[in-house]
This record gives sequence, structure tokens and C-alpha cells, in this order.
Amino acid sequence: MPEANKCRICFNETDNKSYSIREMQFGTREEFEYFECSHCGCLQIKSYPEDPGKYYPDDYGLHNVTKTGKPGKLIGWLREKKLKHVLDDKKSLTGFLLNLLIKPGFEQKLKPAGVKSDSSILDIGSGAGKILLNLRNKGFKDITGTDIFIDNDLIYDECLRIFKKELSEIEGPFDFIMMNHSLEHMPEQDEVFGHLRRLIKPGKMIMIRIPVKTDYIWDMFGIKWGSLDAPRHFYLHTQKSMEIIAARNKFSIEKVLFDSGSYQFYSSEQIIRDIPLRSANSYYMNKKSSLFSRSEIRGFVKKAEELNKNHQGDCACFYLKPL
Repeated sequence: MPEANKCRICFNETDNKSYSIREMQFGTREEFEYFECSHCGCLQIKSYPEDPGKYYPDDYGLHNVTKTGKPGKLIGWLREKKLKHVLDDKKSLTGFLLNLLIKPGFEQKLKPAGVKSDSSILDIGSGAGKILLNLRNKGFKDITGTDIFIDNDLIYDECLRIFKKELSEIEGPFDFIMMNHSLEHMPEQDEVFGHLRRLIKPGKMIMIRIPVKTDYIWDMFGIKWGSLDAPRHFYLHTQKSMEIIAARNKFSIEKVLFDSGSYQFYSSEQIIRDIPLRSANSYYMNKKSSLFSRSEIRGFVKKAEELNKNHQGDCACFYLKPL
């Protein structure tokens, strides 16, 4: 049981403010106590749920994957050409044209970390591998995932395997480690950073992609902010709290890339109107039945782009390197 409202990130226990936050993804409306650190700004759950697994149904997030097949030989060859053009500096006319014609995908987020097409990749909290299947189909050949909430190990092929293992059971090292919206679900944050140090190769980088509590989003929505996702999100970090925990664990933050989108607005506006994310009239579930017009969504997208440029969007990628 944690000490009363003592921040687990910077250890401050003065003037921390408590909030009661409802579960509004599935609409149970169960209330959970969180508190905001007055020093680092991190918002964190006061007590971890005794059985967190019950809050992760089968259709939660990345645990629901339907398409697992590889592309055909020609499509696969073209995608590899594009990947090597983007990441390996193996320039070709084919790669150039494909990169020009096809909108950049998730691999663009790997570029700031110096990832190459032959890099060994670990994804922590991968679910059933929706993102990883996409990377495999683009030409990556050494991908490992881990997630404690999948039913069994998933060995897709020689390029991609996902293990139902605790982080402590994973063996490395890897050229690149990523955490796509998983750190906020993990209780022992310093322990996680310890495993990251153990598993990353010297001089290589880690990408941690998380919801970020910025002044703009907190001032606008407060406890109605859609990315709070109580009780699954144990921590809603700020840029300051990430800097504190990274430094304590001997990591430098090399780059911060804000990449929020329209979700921060429509999910929050729906909570204000008492509409859960998974309800039939939610934009997330059924765009045509939602309360938002196309022009409103376009406005949300444009506003998100503006906020990202000013480091005020509600989602960011932190690129870390061990010191």
C-alpha cells in the first residue's frame, strides 16, 4: 500500500491533489482515486487494482488481431525496397518513388532511433502484435514482442514471435526497444527502466510512446481527458516527470516527438457528455452515429498538429539512450 499521495516518480508528498476519475472506456463508470504531484505534475493512481487483468477484455486495444498473413512476393519486395530507402540509406529509384507515392507509416517513428531494416526489435506490451505484424510485412525480420495479457505465446514465423512473459523473463540484448502505450500500464516504473537497461545494446536507443499530461490538455479537460483511461493507466506522465525518472535510471532523453491526434478531443468531448468510448454512438466505434461532423474532426486534426508543434499535444514519443 503506497504512502498517502507520495509521488512514486519524484517522491514529493507536499500539496499533491486528489481526484476521483471514472472508468469511461467501457462505461462501467466505476470511480478510482488518482493524485497529481505538485512538483513533477505526474498524475497517478493511488492504489493499484488487485486484479488488473479483469479490466482488459479480449477486445481491448492491441489484443484483437484478425489479419496475420504475409504480403505476396512482389508486394513484399516493394515494401522492403521502400524500408531500406527510408532507414538504411540504400537509395534506389524504386524506393524513392514508393516513398513519394505511399504515405509514411509507423516505421517513421523508428527513424530517430537509428533503426535499420536488419535491427533486432523488442516491443514491450505488444498485445497480439498488430503493430509488429505491420512492421514484419514492411520488411523487418527480427521482431520480438512480450505481453502478459495474451493467452499464449504467438509464433507467427521466423521473423516475428510474441511471448506471454513478464519483462524479467525476456533475454536480450536488442538493437531497439519500444513501448507503445504500455509504460503507463506498469506499476513499478523504476523496475521497468532497470530491465530496459539490461535489454538494450550499448549505444542503442529506446522509444517510449505514452499519453502526456500537458498544461493545455489538463487545463482544457481535467478529469474528463479521454486518455486518462482509469484504472488501466496507472501513470499519466508529464515531460518533466519523464525527465526525472529517466535521469534517475541513467538514461538521457535524446528527442521528444509529439504525435497526438484527434482522439484527445473527441474522446474528451464525449466524456463531458457522458458517452463512453466503446458505446454505439461514439466516434471511436461508429463515425456515422457520432455527434461530430466531418468538419469538426478536421478541426480536431488541425488543432492536434498545432499542439504537437508546440509540445502541447497529449501523446509523445520519448527517445532514450543509456548513459
